This record gives sequence, C-alpha cells and structure tokens, in this order.
Amino acid sequence: MSVKNILAQIQLLRLGLKLHSNTSSNLWDDENGNLNISSNENSTYQEMIIENWLQKYSHKLSRNAELVNAVVIFFYALIVLVSLFGNLIVCKIVFSKSSIKSSTNVYIGNLSISDLMMTAINIPLRLTEVLLRNWPLGSVLCKCLPFFGAMSVSVSTLTMAFIALDRYQVIAHPMKPRASLKTTIRKLLLIWIMAFILSCPYPLMSHVIRNVSNDYMTRCTILYPPPDVQFRQVFTLIALFLQFIAPLTVSGITYVKICLIIWKRQCIGEVTLNQKQHHRQTKWKTIKMLITVLVAFVICWLPLNIYHTYQDSRGKIGVVKHNSIVWFVCHWFAMSSVCCNPFIYCWLNEKFRNVAKDHLKWIFTFGKLKPLKTIINLFMQDNAIFLFSRIKTPSLKFSSFSTYSKQSSTHFPESELETLPQMTRKVEGSKQNCIHMSNVAIKVTRETSVSIEKSSSENLKVSSPESFI
Repeated sequence: MSVKNILAQIQLLRLGLKLHSNTSSNLWDDENGNLNISSNENSTYQEMIIENWLQKYSHKLSRNAELVNAVVIFFYALIVLVSLFGNLIVCKIVFSKSSIKSSTNVYIGNLSISDLMMTAINIPLRLTEVLLRNWPLGSVLCKCLPFFGAMSVSVSTLTMAFIALDRYQVIAHPMKPRASLKTTIRKLLLIWIMAFILSCPYPLMSHVIRNVSNDYMTRCTILYPPPDVQFRQVFTLIALFLQFIAPLTVSGITYVKICLIIWKRQCIGEVTLNQKQHHRQTKWKTIKMLITVLVAFVICWLPLNIYHTYQDSRGKIGVVKHNSIVWFVCHWFAMSSVCCNPFIYCWLNEKFRNVAKDHLKWIFTFGKLKPLKTIINLFMQDNAIFLFSRIKTPSLKFSSFSTYSKQSSTHFPESELETLPQMTRKVEGSKQNCIHMSNVAIKVTRETSVSIEKSSSENLKVSSPESFI
C-alpha cells in the first residue's frame, strides 16, 4: 500500500468520524475481559480509535522506524541490566547476617527490592507496548502494569520517608535505644500495606480496549468513571500528592532538621578542633548519602509527573495528543531511578565500596577465591606444633596483608593454597620471632597472651561490616 493510499484512508476515517459524531456508544466485555467498541462508538472513543490507528501505522510512514526501535531497546535494556546487577549486589550485602542488624541497611534493602520489582515487571511490559504500538498481552497483564508501577513508586517514597525519620530519631535522641530488627520489619510491612492500598484503584480501572473490526487497534488504558475528565484530574492530583509529594516533603523537612541538629551540636568533654571536625564529618557522610538518594529520585520522577499532570489538565480523554519523544525522555528518566542507588552507595560510602569490590572479585573469578580464614586455618594446622613449642605466651597479630587485603578483601586464589606451607620461613630475633607467608606476615610477640581465635576474628571483620552506614 502506497503512502498516498494510506493518507487517503486517514482522510476517509476522519470524515466518517464527523458524520457519526452524534451516535451512541456500544461497549461490552467479551469472554476474555477485553472492552470491545463497535462501529457506533461516541466521538470520544472514535477519536481514540483514530489516534490508535495512526499510532499503529504511523511507523510505516517513517523511514527511521527500525533505528528508533533499536535506540529504545538499547536504552531500556541498559537500565534493566544495570539495575539487576547493582540491586542484587546491594541486597546480597545488606541482607547478610552481619549487616542485617542495622535498621538503615534493612530500609536500603527494601529500596532495592522495590527497584527490582519495577525492573522485572513494569519496564519489560511497557517496552513491549512501546515497540509493538499495540497491547497483545491480555487483560491480566494490563491490570498488572499500572499496579506494580504505582506500588514500586509508593514503596520507594515511603521507605525514604521512614529512613529519614529513623535517622532523625538516632541523631536527635542519641541516648534512646535504637529500633530493633523486629520493629523495623513491622515498619516495612506497614510500608507495603500502604503502598498496596494506594495502588489498588489502578487495576480496577485498567482495561484492554479494541475495535471489533480491527484486531490491531488494541490498547491497555485506564477508563475513569463519569464524569471522566473531572474524575481523572482529581484522581491524578490525589495520587501525585499521596505517592510523591507528601512522602518526599516529610523526608526533606526531616533532613533539614537533622542538618540543623548536627550543625549546632557540640562534642561532649574537652576535644581538639581536629576531633570536632572529624566528629562532624562522620555524621555528615551518612546524611549526605541519604539526601543524595532522595534528590536523585526526585530528579528522575519529577519530569514524568509534570508531563502527566499537564496532559490530564487538557480537555477530554483520547482527544489530547501525546508527544512521543517528550514522553519517552520523561519515562526513561523515571525508569533510570532504579539503577541510581547502587552507584550512589559506592560513590559516597567507603565501607560499601570495599565490600562491593569483594563481591565483584568473587563474581568475575567465578567463585574461585577462597576466604582468608581458610588460609589461616590451614597454616595453623601445619605450624601449630612449632608455634606452641617455641613460644610460651603466643599472641598473633596481623602486621600486613596482601594486595587483596589493602582494599579490605579477605580472599586469596586457590593456587596459593597448595604452595603455602613451602613458602613459610622462620626468622629468629632477640625479642620476637616472625613467620612470613607469601603475602601474609604474622608477627609473633611475647606480649600479653591473647587467644588466636579472638585475634583472627577481630581482623576478619573487615569484609563483613556490621553496617555499611
């Protein structure tokens, strides 16, 4: 079909729209739950049908359709891959046995779970709709798309508000006991229940709309109760306030109060100027990271919220035309929020950065790295008789680590395990004896007796911080 014939059919469809603009609508649900529209639909739905037809076949008039699709796939695939990789590492770190004791770590893990839900469900479904310019996935997934999207946003904003309140409680009332793990889990359940309630209206109003005379004219859209225009405008404003404005406003006000408390608070006792500066900088690190997470979320989601609010305030549903380029840019920025947090944690938190490096080394070496504790146990089995026969009050201290341990790593390649006993040598001195391994030096002194297990466990805490915040 030539371009002229397509344009001629468009003109005929527009003419037919004008002739039948006063006819009554005839809608019914089919056995699959789809909302069918007959040829007697009213002007609002006819405008929607014409718009759907133009969106469906407009790519045939464009010579760059394949290039556009390739660009869209690349940018969304980039978000999915980075988000899955980064957030899975965050969950692995914060939900480890030693890190889960911190309430802030649990909240950060909840943020990652919310981002993973958006990455695994919402982004693929939306990408399918954008590429096909159609909705072939049925009524169930049509209801899931807005539900999980709204729930992910609500969980993220509410979690950030709870994080801000938790940090305020710790800093404003340092003498009070911190929230226990059970209390934090109860708060997480409250967050998910509130997010579920806020997201429930979306699947109730989501429907698959198609024209019975053309299977290609299919859309997953939200149909609002009458009066649809006024209801949509009110619903959009209420959802924007509850899901976005209110939680982020609470977070912003709380962080302002925290900053004022840190700025005014003085250290207890006699301290030097350097000690005061160190004390203040230590507190600022955590607050700076959490504020950056909040600001990044606002920057990512604000354009899309402004776009939808502007579109909903412009006349009837189906008549307002959308700018595809503007919508894509706004939507891509909103979706990119799911992969921002891991980069922020690595950028602003040294402990998290070091632990993340350990996990990356383990991943890229396919799990062939062995922990330092295994090496120490093997070494002690081979040299226990020598140590306790020559020294009456042994005390083991780590004097240096290998290049791995300089970056807070506690892993060594398997190749070193086989040659480790042969690489050790004894050096005798007047006051101390030193036993050197290839990359690990254990200094044996005649100081106060300290147990081997206690000494080694204290030094092995480097790779498993109780809280990276």
